[in-house]
Amino acid sequence: MRSIPLREIRKQIEKFLIYAAEHPELEFFVTMIGSKLAGYTGEEIASLFINFDIPDNVIMNDQYARSINEKRQHLFIEKS
Repeated sequence: MRSIPLREIRKQIEKFLIYAAEHPELEFFVTMIGSKLAGYTGEEIASLFINFDIPDNVIMNDQYARSINEKRQHLFIEKS
């Protein structure tokens, strides 16, 4: 069962990252979301972050950080 479409989660991630960038005095830790009851894999959720700049005050879960970096490197190689 998937409770919220990925496109909606992506919109919420964008709003969150804008908020975080506007509030550098705060610190945010992104935990695994949407990968249990919502039915998405960690890879699916992590892929929603790859096209956004992630502010320094947002600390990503290790699995998300690895996945985002791998996907960004892959996209960079494809564009080269």
